[in-house]
Amino acid sequence: MKTKIAQILIIYMFLTMVIPLNVWAAANSMTFTMDDEYVNGNIYTTVSGVMANQGNYIAWGQYGNVQTSNDGINWSSGRSTWTNNTVANDLYAVEGTLSQIVYNDSEKKYVGIGTNCYASSLDGKMWQLESSSNNRDNNDLLYANGKYYAVNNGNSGSIQQSTDGKNWRTLTTGLLKTTYYNLNAITYGQGKYIVVGSNGLVLSSSDGEIWSNQTLNLGNNYINLTDVIYAGGQYVIVGNYGTILTSSDGETWVKHDSGLTGYSNTLTSISYGNGKYVVVGGSQVLSSTDGVSWSAQSSTSQSGNRYNQVYFGNSGFVATSGRNTVAFSKYGVNWTEKSLKSTLTIDYVDELQFLNNEYVAVGHGFMSSTDGVAWRKKNEAEDIRKICYGNGKYIGIGINSAYRLVVKISTDGVAWQQATTAAIDQHSLLDIISDDFSPADISYGDGKFVLVGSNGEIRYSVDGAIWTQTASGVTDSLTNVIYGNGLYIAAGGSTILYSTDGENWSKANSGLSSTDYFSRISDLTVGNGKVIGVCNSGVILSSLDGINWTKRQSGTNRTLAGISYGNGSFVAIGDAGTILSSTDGATWKAEPRFTSGSLGMITSNGSGFLIGMLPIYNDRLFRSTSSSNAITPSGDWLNGFINEPVNKSWTIHFKQVIDRSTVNSSTVYVTAANGTKLEQSFSYSADGKSLILTPSANYSSGSEYNLNVTTGVKSSTGIPLKANITMHFTVR
Repeated sequence: MKTKIAQILIIYMFLTMVIPLNVWAAANSMTFTMDDEYVNGNIYTTVSGVMANQGNYIAWGQYGNVQTSNDGINWSSGRSTWTNNTVANDLYAVEGTLSQIVYNDSEKKYVGIGTNCYASSLDGKMWQLESSSNNRDNNDLLYANGKYYAVNNGNSGSIQQSTDGKNWRTLTTGLLKTTYYNLNAITYGQGKYIVVGSNGLVLSSSDGEIWSNQTLNLGNNYINLTDVIYAGGQYVIVGNYGTILTSSDGETWVKHDSGLTGYSNTLTSISYGNGKYVVVGGSQVLSSTDGVSWSAQSSTSQSGNRYNQVYFGNSGFVATSGRNTVAFSKYGVNWTEKSLKSTLTIDYVDELQFLNNEYVAVGHGFMSSTDGVAWRKKNEAEDIRKICYGNGKYIGIGINSAYRLVVKISTDGVAWQQATTAAIDQHSLLDIISDDFSPADISYGDGKFVLVGSNGEIRYSVDGAIWTQTASGVTDSLTNVIYGNGLYIAAGGSTILYSTDGENWSKANSGLSSTDYFSRISDLTVGNGKVIGVCNSGVILSSLDGINWTKRQSGTNRTLAGISYGNGSFVAIGDAGTILSSTDGATWKAEPRFTSGSLGMITSNGSGFLIGMLPIYNDRLFRSTSSSNAITPSGDWLNGFINEPVNKSWTIHFKQVIDRSTVNSSTVYVTAANGTKLEQSFSYSADGKSLILTPSANYSSGSEYNLNVTTGVKSSTGIPLKANITMHFTVR
């Protein structure tokens, strides 16, 4: 049975995602520990899966959290206890540990697997972590006949087998090695293993070694079979387009009417108990006593969450929405929800600062904390992306509904007034969603507020209400500004500017050369008489005077997104959980990681650090080099991009049906940094409004690429795109 919720990152939805914020304490030895709570009060940001065994329910999620319940309603609280035996010194292994959990009934223990990780527990609370040879992002896990089976995605699909959960071998599926398959779920019953996947794929085996392909002709090549169980004397499969299939022998399948049609009606999970099958997916909950006749139940939860996974235990069914809740139902009809987080939350955090003797988090709201653990929510006004404090007031920079920059003033973080400032030209929607998420910045020092933005624009103000524009001498977008050591320092791209009064600016020697083409300064800090900058290329810059800068070796080429100073040390954070520390800004060392996710924000109260985590939980970042307004809600008919991390294919969504004759390697293509075109293949969604672009060979790690969609692409009615679009992305 499938026990994983697949996550697809939609680029134009990043503005509404939740960012978890992790509290770290740092001593002089730079030993990092993680607090039990996050800034938004979440124990989970998402519930990744649920399972049940003999009346004991288990829910698991990100950051190594596992919670248990004996009735599906009342759940344990607090973080799980972990013993790390063989997974090096990186605590980040815990975050990726539990992609799947099953119960080994012969050894009476729970077993969880993840990327290169194996975890075991006798009670679901105390866990032991060890290394594993399974390096896949597993979609489902089965324990049957003394062996573990994991299914995942890849060319020819992938089924892996293990006798101990630590050492894995890949089985031969008989599928074409040149074809990419999603293997979504696996079950065992009546002496037969069944695996289901994309495009109506069904694999069967009587011994778990030799597999037969039973790909079903369901009249639609885009049928994705998402889950399978053996229960009630038969196999039952569910999938998109409301698909439900049953079989008594695992070979002959009968399709049944679920009452649902259409691509959006995807059934994602099925379970059986109390003499009833229950299926969930999207806005649907279906039930049946025989697997043949189905009836619709309550379509959504009390909170509006949509269930996408269900599991039966002794007491009843438990469902998850992939968010912070689990729901319980005795018979799959009426559901009672339980939140696995506190009630304190803001939807999205853009920046962390330590201002006015407290931590401040801003984004879709304003929150503050004296210790970084207990937070209070103050305001839900228009989004504020950057903030500073000076002269007894907060000044926040926000983005309004027209994607224009606004400046707001508050003395308490609750009541805000808009400042007087000319309209500042902002980026397109895709530029706002850039690799550093910082289209502008603001700082206070020496009696002045200084604001920087696109096209080299700089404005200054004494009171935060009336702003004056001054010449910067550059046209580069400026994304960072700080005050320290008697200077205002602004940076953006590879440019660094300095000023003694915030009005007259000069260009500094950044220390970056022509060979540092891809190095863009992402953050600045001041400490111990030095100014330090970090770059998206892993480069670190240091300066004693803010004018002459020296390039330092960081030991990594990963994106460094943030830096702060406290307790005698500089700490830099970035992609793939990277944490670096230095006492002098010149010599840097790597610290143990807690997560493999992207760390994007950091601040310090002088004795400890608060680190914010970006919502991108895969191994690459995305940014746009387009300066046009072609991708807007009311603009052209190109609607957005989706990247699926496993196979690195791009799905490009359009608002109209595509004229396929206009799609070729000249109108839609990917280029490497040197301009070389990569060979791609094209496919389409069933409705003809989505184009799937798949590389013939994997992209190279550490390389940058451009995805180009040109005006040569036309709709079926002959309408061309209004502008060429370039989506820039980096493979990490």
